[in-house]
Amino acid sequence: MMTMPDGRKVEISGVYREIVRAQKLVLTWAGNYNNRETLITVTFRADGAGTVMTLHQTGFPDETQRDRHKTGWTGPEGSFAKLARVLTTDAPVLELKRTFDATPEHVFDAWMKRERWQAWIGPEGTNSDVTEFEPKVGGRYRVLMRMSDGREIGVTGVFKTIDRPRTFAMTWKWEQGEHDSLVTLSFRAVGNKTELTLRHDGLLTEENVDGHGKGWNSALNKLAAYLASGH
Repeated sequence: MMTMPDGRKVEISGVYREIVRAQKLVLTWAGNYNNRETLITVTFRADGAGTVMTLHQTGFPDETQRDRHKTGWTGPEGSFAKLARVLTTDAPVLELKRTFDATPEHVFDAWMKRERWQAWIGPEGTNSDVTEFEPKVGGRYRVLMRMSDGREIGVTGVFKTIDRPRTFAMTWKWEQGEHDSLVTLSFRAVGNKTELTLRHDGLLTEENVDGHGKGWNSALNKLAAYLASGH
């Protein structure tokens, strides 16, 4: 749903026809203002440190509709200008580092073995069940956290990369409706210990960064205690 400069509400719908990551995107596009479907093809080409994006839209009933859409895409307050602002804005990022008295393999497995992850994941004062766990690229997980006040909060995601014992990444989404974000873990041997770096991208606001920072710090306290107990 889009809100136009004159206050009108415009609903856009369509179907993805082709998706080639970092190369090409094809989708249909229809607005409730005329119910006529057009076809959009977007291509992406590397240009030095930047990217050239080309949008081609066909199927307009007349030149007036074509020109209106062109303004919507490329005008001073059009979609391209908004996209440029989003891409050049420094989004807040959460990054934490902890050192554990264990090998990288042992710390890595505390995340990537179901029974071990379940033993400590979640802030202090919570108990969690890992109700879904597929430790492979593209595999899904679900964690149900039981809070001290009786609430149950679920988080779900997909494993994006797994490289034992160096790193893995997973998407992170609260079932209550928060958008997807990305959590990346790195493990580095420091003598007989392991330095863990947790980076959480896509939190959008400083308030979200602060809240997740408190939660992750608390969970890492539990991980330290879990590892110290000999597990």
